[in-house]
Amino acid sequence: MIECSDLVWRAGGFVLGPLTCRIEPGCTAIIGPNGSGKSSLLSLISGSLHPAEGMILLNGMRQDRQRPRAMAGLVALAPQMLTPPPGLTLADFVTLGRYRFSGGWGYGMYASHTSRAAVRQALEEVSLAHKAETELAVLSGGEQRLAILARALVQEAVWTLLDEPAGFLDYAHNAALHGLLSRVKARGRNLVLVTHDADFAAAIADRILCLRNGRIVYQGEGRDAARPDILRPIFETDFETTAEGRILPSWPVNIQET
Repeated sequence: MIECSDLVWRAGGFVLGPLTCRIEPGCTAIIGPNGSGKSSLLSLISGSLHPAEGMILLNGMRQDRQRPRAMAGLVALAPQMLTPPPGLTLADFVTLGRYRFSGGWGYGMYASHTSRAAVRQALEEVSLAHKAETELAVLSGGEQRLAILARALVQEAVWTLLDEPAGFLDYAHNAALHGLLSRVKARGRNLVLVTHDADFAAAIADRILCLRNGRIVYQGEGRDAARPDILRPIFETDFETTAEGRILPSWPVNIQET
């Protein structure tokens, strides 16, 4: 379980919190409009950012008292973006996620048969095995997103945090991502994902946590992400539910006269 107690983080004029919440094992989707603090909350949980006030417990342990290797076993973060260093191949990048299993950085990660197998499997799961030796910097934005996901998966942490995992993905890769995350979830991996896509959240999440202006405005079941009455005040736009149960924004129809 992830427990946030009176958590506060500040950046410029923006204040996230105070937040008090519990994220149960399973899959939780954090949703909300741009600038609501979703990615910041994920970074605070991962330890990439440090709160001004409050405390985070990861499975009952103080997050701020964990050594780096112990933290790597508790939390894996897949951020939205990365700045690929020149010359780094896709396989090398994903292998970096295995550092906690080796005696340290360097050859130890590559010498392990288990780590090599984990990297191959992760690349196959994100459909990038054929590009293992391709330089990371020349991959498309969508492929880099999948590479980030693969690196988080090989870390085999108790909690995997995904910041907009569907960003830059086309329809086919988005569908494949949903299938992959469903399989990962079925294998018992705990997922916390940030998304603007309420339909995606409703399809995969066990629970949702909704932020607006740095505050929690709703917590509930994953299926609640398909309820227009809940989404409307959060996003300040209209939604409609299709006959198949999907939730979609209600766009104004532009009918051109002929």
